[in-house]
Amino acid sequence: MMTSPATVKRQDLSPIIHLYEPIAEGQHGSTQGNVTNTTKPPDLIILPTWADAKLRPIGKYVQGYQRLYPTARVLVIQSQFYDLAFRPLFRTQKRLSPALKVVDRAADAHESILLHSLSNGGAFMATQLVVKYRLAAGKPLPIRAHIIDSAPGSATIQRGMAASAAAAPKGLMRPIVLAVLYTCCLMVWLSSRVLKIKNVVDRIRNGLLDRMTLAGQRQLCYIYSKTDDVIGAEDVEEHANEAEQKGFRIDRVIFEKSAHVAHLVVDPERYWRTVKKTWEQA
Repeated sequence: MMTSPATVKRQDLSPIIHLYEPIAEGQHGSTQGNVTNTTKPPDLIILPTWADAKLRPIGKYVQGYQRLYPTARVLVIQSQFYDLAFRPLFRTQKRLSPALKVVDRAADAHESILLHSLSNGGAFMATQLVVKYRLAAGKPLPIRAHIIDSAPGSATIQRGMAASAAAAPKGLMRPIVLAVLYTCCLMVWLSSRVLKIKNVVDRIRNGLLDRMTLAGQRQLCYIYSKTDDVIGAEDVEEHANEAEQKGFRIDRVIFEKSAHVAHLVVDPERYWRTVKKTWEQA
């Protein structure tokens, strides 16, 4: 059984970065909630989310963590499709400065850190955060475990268009937005094929396994689905196999019928059991 969610306060550190801190009784890192007696809960959970996700759907993950680990802080990092397609990397990293301050304090205090990224958007922001930390601190970010939900994908035009369709708003403007996004996907694909420019998906796939920035990371858990139209199961499995070859401890959790970033909705009990198991194995 999971406990009732702790009372928390939300600090909006920027328009895209939000820190949820427990204000119930107990100190950070004390053993409470649905954890074993031998497993200390994470002190900080970093939660980079899928592109253009709003706080309301993100709240399902925050509330789940509040129940599972009542004393943990949750650092939400929102991403935008613009981050992946157009924004220069140095500007994206600058937008992560408020998150870096939180992460830096946690690392200096030797707190335990769990990274949980959602979709390619979350994985992209996660890789940029650890790169920014490495540049600032001169050492890898001490992440104990990383849960990768619905990522990474492949750099094919079909998957790019599927991701664009998922990110496009509903309503009268949808056809126009889709036309723009599809054009962008085509341009990115052509630039990678013709000009050999490294695309964002390849950056994500490489960054998730970069030992220079993730030297302390011991456990990787891939959560994915066979019916995800945006991220192919075969692309995730290929990345998991590569991670295993590079010495990461790997867990693969396959959902049979869930859509993109919808595994939590389809089977919340299994989802949170997976999170708990990943942390305990790390």
